[in-house]
Amino acid sequence: MARSLNRKRILISWVVGVSGGLLFLFSRGLWQQDTLFTEVNEMIGYVVVTLCAFGRVYCTAYIGGRKNQALVQDGPFSLCRNPLYFCSLLGILGIALMSNRITLIIGLMGAFLFIYHRLIQREEAFLRQTFGEEYEAYCRRTPRLIPRLENYSTRNEINVRSQFLLKSIGDAVVWFLPLPCFELISTLQQAGHLPVFFLLP
Repeated sequence: MARSLNRKRILISWVVGVSGGLLFLFSRGLWQQDTLFTEVNEMIGYVVVTLCAFGRVYCTAYIGGRKNQALVQDGPFSLCRNPLYFCSLLGILGIALMSNRITLIIGLMGAFLFIYHRLIQREEAFLRQTFGEEYEAYCRRTPRLIPRLENYSTRNEINVRSQFLLKSIGDAVVWFLPLPCFELISTLQQAGHLPVFFLLP
């Protein structure tokens, strides 16, 4: 069941991401490009994506290879029960900010919250069935998605599986690709090499 949910999550995430990319590809924003406002937006977005990328690597260092085999409750998993999803939420927000499109900011964030809310509910049902009272106690002291910083606790040492860590680093790099893509698309649009079919607020 866990693998099926993960495959479904990845597929839906790709569909939403590609749809957002196509909207950007064939639209022009109402905000003028290369202004202080759009530059600040892009910078904030880049910082948020950086937090996402490093956060996901950090989470993987704790859970890599142990997911669904043990109830990980320390490190980033002491802050909230779904720190990987929280990092992905930051990444989506960062990419949306980089796009300088209000429509994409609202649309991508809304799609993420809708899709992942249902996914988290299904995963929680699986974890309750698997870990029982241990998971219930974990739920009582740990928020679902938004981290509670005062909860942080960790061990002095953790065992890190290199194959999972290396894969997470590779995945983290992907989060940085949208900004140069956005810049390239905007440049091609301004030069008239890409058609613009509509304006997107």
